[in-house]
Amino acid sequence: IIIPEWIDEVPDFVDLQQTNIVLPLKPEVKNEINQYIEEIHPTLLLFLRKLKVIEIEEKDKQKIKKIELHKKDGIVEIVYDGEKSYWKVIKKLFKVPQDIEEERRKGVDETEIILAFPLNENGSPDTSNEQFVFAFLPVRKYGFKFIIQADFLLPISREDIIKDNKWNKWLRDSIVEVFFDAVKEFKNDEKLKYNFYDYLPLEEVKDKFFLPVVNQIYEKLREEECILSETNRWSKPSEVLIGDEEIRKIVTNEDLQNIFGKEYLSRRIRVKKAILRKLGIKEFSTEDLIKCLEHTEWVKKQSANWFANLFKYLSNKKLSDEQLEQLKNLNIIKLENGELTSINEGVVFFPLKKTVYGFESELRVIKKDIMDAILNYEKEERDKILDFLKKFGLKQANPYEIIENHILPIYENDEWEQKDSATLLGYIKYIKDNIDRYEKESDRRLNANKESWEVKEDPLKRLKNSLLIRINKDDEGKEWYDKPRNIYLPKTYGNENDLETLFEGIDVSFVHPCYIEDDLKKFDREINELEDRLKEKSKKWKKRRKKEVKRIDPKHFSPKLVIYENVLYGLELDLIPLKKLVKKKIRRGVQPQYDKDGEIPVIKTGNVYDGPIKWETTSRVNTEFYRMNKEAQVPKNSLIVTSTGEGSWGRTSISTVEHAIADGHIAIVEINEKTIDPYYVCAFLWTPYGKIQYERRVRGSTG
Repeated sequence: IIIPEWIDEVPDFVDLQQTNIVLPLKPEVKNEINQYIEEIHPTLLLFLRKLKVIEIEEKDKQKIKKIELHKKDGIVEIVYDGEKSYWKVIKKLFKVPQDIEEERRKGVDETEIILAFPLNENGSPDTSNEQFVFAFLPVRKYGFKFIIQADFLLPISREDIIKDNKWNKWLRDSIVEVFFDAVKEFKNDEKLKYNFYDYLPLEEVKDKFFLPVVNQIYEKLREEECILSETNRWSKPSEVLIGDEEIRKIVTNEDLQNIFGKEYLSRRIRVKKAILRKLGIKEFSTEDLIKCLEHTEWVKKQSANWFANLFKYLSNKKLSDEQLEQLKNLNIIKLENGELTSINEGVVFFPLKKTVYGFESELRVIKKDIMDAILNYEKEERDKILDFLKKFGLKQANPYEIIENHILPIYENDEWEQKDSATLLGYIKYIKDNIDRYEKESDRRLNANKESWEVKEDPLKRLKNSLLIRINKDDEGKEWYDKPRNIYLPKTYGNENDLETLFEGIDVSFVHPCYIEDDLKKFDREINELEDRLKEKSKKWKKRRKKEVKRIDPKHFSPKLVIYENVLYGLELDLIPLKKLVKKKIRRGVQPQYDKDGEIPVIKTGNVYDGPIKWETTSRVNTEFYRMNKEAQVPKNSLIVTSTGEGSWGRTSISTVEHAIADGHIAIVEINEKTIDPYYVCAFLWTPYGKIQYERRVRGSTG
């Protein structure tokens, strides 16, 4: 206890206008006192009621230490050593409960707890530093981002708070009330209402004595309207969801209110996700989206861009098998007719490139506007969405998928009986026009992984077993259909065997001509048009064509081939016979005498395709054989044509090596390079107009 004494002789440094206390120091404690003075924390003024300035003058050192406190608009400013700090200070007076008895606080009826929250100069939270816990003077840091000042009991060393003390525990448990008074202040402060959450501790507080403070703050906040929603309404954490910009394009804040009675967290809130999670605020999840998508009427109102955004969002999510199956059961695919459907209701196709067969309106095709919106995305994003839609179950509108997943099920489920004639005709025409592509894909799927010794499945097996073909039997206007295995092709379809005559009087079914009637009409129409165009042709042109009358084989006069070639002649271009472009007579090679050690490559039919020759696959002859057979030698840049064999003649390439020899099935055409580029000739012969000329000029039963 310090007992003041009056003195008669007043020292010169005493200010007679103020109260002065003079403390004479013993020499041995002077240095210790100086150390205490140095340790005076500037924030001490935050907890003193009346003192606004602390000024310490060391006359012998001519040194002045000054700490000042200023208040303005609810902000406390501390000025010390040329530096300024800013604080939001919240105080609360507590009456001491009767059951709290502490010998060292006997007679104390009330005590004050103060929380001081550091601010940046602009009034926003400054949580860059850990703050002290005070018992009027700093004790130590415990991990809090704000100062706690309370009348804690300390040991003589002041190194820590006495933790097994009832008084101290009561003070500690009262901190949360002061913090919530602070929250009320923060909610009304434009600089703090969006980011005061930064003051909330996460893992920084590790001391067991103060951990209950952290838990109490979060528990109480979960029940308080302490978080701003998208409509700027203070809400409980359980009443808001975190939603990124992508999900907000799909489920708006208004949608969220209507469907869940919740709102999105305000975009203006700035807080760590870990704090939001600890408050119990959940992110908008895939399960939430699925619940939204169950509202079919809501989905039905959405635009093409909305569906594109939905599929983009889903394509970026790692969906579980269960979630994917849930989505497949939802009506979230808008079809071209405007209806909603689910993938599990039936096959949905990507848009068709063209519609000419008459049954396309039956196909469940995703609305083209949606696909157009998806195609507007950048390539990487677009490809990701398309991959998702394929995984989701959408099928490409290619022949295999349409035949397998639309046409054949109609026959297999007896739905064909409800279809009109034009639709059934369209099914078969589509299959006829795409049979090669279907067979190739079917074979790949059925047999690609089988070993060479394994029995291959017939790629057309399902077609043969399921399809029904119209037959040439009419019964009072009724159309008759039968399985392909029970029907014969008539002469109309190009069957050179006159089966109608052979089976006359026998109950045999033939394919009805309806499937080629349109094609025949088209050919007739095109031929008539060409005849009209050719009436004015010159005598010279007609003379050049006269030799064709010598050809009487049906292949030469096939309508399709005639049309193509007449189109070519009808272009009135300067057409030159191939024989006038060569510098030597066109010739064939010889039968080679192979030599596995030979150096000269042999060009055979199997080496030539419409493209570069695969030299690495060629057999060899020796140099002597090459030298002895000059007519079979193939100079570089010569045109090579496979000239025998049905199915193999007419393949064209260019010899790109200096020395090669052709076998007897290869025609060697040495183009006069001064007249025309052999590569141009080769490229032309790859076109349909080149191929048609080969086909019309083939002779012999095997080509």
